[in-house]
Parts: sequence; C-alpha cells; structure tokens
Amino acid sequence: MQLHQARPPFVEFHQIAVEDRQATIESGRRTTRDVNMAFIMQPGGRDQVEKVAEDWLLQIKHKMLNGAPDAYPPEWVDGFHKKYEMWKQGIDAPVDGTSLRQVSFLSPSAVENYLAMRIVTVEDLANMDEVAMQNAGMGARVDRDKARAWLDSTSDHGKTAEQIAALTATVETQAQTIAELRDVIGDLKLQLDSSIAPKRGRPAAN
Repeated sequence: MQLHQARPPFVEFHQIAVEDRQATIESGRRTTRDVNMAFIMQPGGRDQVEKVAEDWLLQIKHKMLNGAPDAYPPEWVDGFHKKYEMWKQGIDAPVDGTSLRQVSFLSPSAVENYLAMRIVTVEDLANMDEVAMQNAGMGARVDRDKARAWLDSTSDHGKTAEQIAALTATVETQAQTIAELRDVIGDLKLQLDSSIAPKRGRPAAN
C-alpha cells in the first residue's frame, strides 16, 4: 500500500494593479503600480490567501531555513520559487503529479468540479481531508478512494516496469558481451589456422 503524503498548497501568480499612495498624493490623481501576487489555496479548501509574491517566497524560505514548526518542506519551497520564475518568463509550470484529465475513473463533470476547487492532480484527490471531501460534496470519498487505488496500482506497475527494464538491460549487455567474445574467438581461430597452414614453395632437393 502506497503512503499518501501531504500535498503542497495550490499556488497561482498574477500581476495586479494597486494604488501607489505616495505617487497619488504627489501627483494629485490616483496612480497605480503593478504588483506580482501569490494566491495560495489548500486543494479542496474554500479560503484563499493573497500575498505579495516576493514577500511570501522570502517568508517561506526564511521559515524553512530556521526550522519553523509551520515551515514547508525544502522541495515545496524550491518548487514555488521555480514556478514563480517560470511564470515571470511566461512559461506554464508542469503539473506536480498526474492531471485529473488523464485518468478515466472520473466523469468530465467531476473533473471540472475538482479543478474549480484547485484539486488538479490524482495525488491531490487522493490526499483530500475531511474538510475537502465535505466541500466537494457527495461521492468525494469514493473518488478519493479510487484515486488512492489508482496510485497504488500504478506504483506497483512502475516497480514491475523497472524490474523488466533492468532485466532487459542485463540481457542486452550479456548479448553484446557474447557477440564480442565470438569476434575474439573468430580472430584467434584465423590466426591459429594461418600459423599451422603448410607453406607453399619448391620441394626440397634430394
């Protein structure tokens, strides 16, 4: 049985216009500036937290480095920083897990409902807590169990695939070694045949 570990919060980055109070006072008219924001939401939750992206990223990194009780794991912190840098470059960050759109055990409407709740991967679905399942409504517990069973089955399949790949690599290596040995034996046989073959020439005089 696979251990279903906690999942990172769902984070999106957006640029919004906010009022620059100092500039407004100085110019006598409302002046705005662009600010990069991080929108943080637990998958399946209803509450969304909005923070200035750079400030939030520095905060979670500081907590991690200082071993704060509520610190995110290093891989989460690193992932959020990478996602932010990719967002600034206009690149969509890859999904951390298997997208719900790639599995067949959910109906299209169920997929859309979960995506709206920021449950975007099978891993997120498998890790829904009681609050998330209550928010998702009827059938959520069944879907969670289906997701867990799917992950367990793919994990077992993955192990089998790895074993097959390792065995295949071993067989290929052995076949290559055998072919090389045959070439060596063939060369040695040719050298031996040439050394014992009778030499042509005039017969010795009596």
